Amino acid sequence: MREVTLTKYKRLLKNHIIPALGFIEVTKLTDEHLNHFYEQLKNEKNLSSTSINDIHKLCKQILSYAVKKKLLSDNVANLVEAPQINKKQIQIWTYDECRTFLASVKEHREYVAFLLALTTGMRQSEILALSWSHVDLESQLISVDQTLERGKQSIQPKVKSKKGYRSIRVDQETMMELRKHQFRVHQEKMFLGEEYQDFDLVIPTTKGTPLHHRNLLRTFYRYLKKSDVRKIDFHDLRHTHASMLLQNGANPKAVAERLGHDVRTLMETYAHIMPNIQEEIASDFGSSFYQKNQPQNKKQNNVIKL
Repeated sequence: MREVTLTKYKRLLKNHIIPALGFIEVTKLTDEHLNHFYEQLKNEKNLSSTSINDIHKLCKQILSYAVKKKLLSDNVANLVEAPQINKKQIQIWTYDECRTFLASVKEHREYVAFLLALTTGMRQSEILALSWSHVDLESQLISVDQTLERGKQSIQPKVKSKKGYRSIRVDQETMMELRKHQFRVHQEKMFLGEEYQDFDLVIPTTKGTPLHHRNLLRTFYRYLKKSDVRKIDFHDLRHTHASMLLQNGANPKAVAERLGHDVRTLMETYAHIMPNIQEEIASDFGSSFYQKNQPQNKKQNNVIKL
């Protein structure tokens, strides 16, 4: 379990589960107790559907352990419907909006972080943990195999899931920007000398240490306002990259591998753009298919016969 997940579970237990259910004997806990608990979380505590769903999963895991230890014969959480998650609407930029934003932040030292998000689809935690040893400038490949946990200063040698370990092929222009950025980081290192703490990071602070998530977000939102483009979340840069690939006809399996997803998750996440893609595929196929069946003598007959 990742440290950030463990911290979240501890918080949910302390703030919600134990205060509401801790006084009930585990053998007397019913599905009605859980349903009432979830209603309170929604209507009285105004928790999001995502948080309530996390609490439900945790309750289910705890009771499953009780069944395993023969403290219970059945897991009552299995009788309760998982709260429906109201997924946040994905926002994506157009090509023009991407170019406008990047042009406004071009001279900032963290420019490459935003460029990588838009051209590789990497997560913020993956970008902030990216080291130069995982960037092959000659082969134009980036290897993703570590993350920077939110609010932490230490690099974790693990990613979100098994599929998160991946290599991403990068375009030549982005690699050129990485080379320029590498020179800039090298200059900062030479300037500080022994005071520089070399973590070998692509996006470090001026002292070489890991850059805090909040500092990157402050820069992001400041330049969002400056560039006057539509306000989106940092994670939407990843969505923008994926959507552009799909709209350009990229193979969904290849896109899923690039993002560190499975194909099913990809299709569910970007289902809103799939109808347009299917329409384009059908149109392209129809044009190619029927063109082959057109009569060669157009003067004699202008009607397509099958």
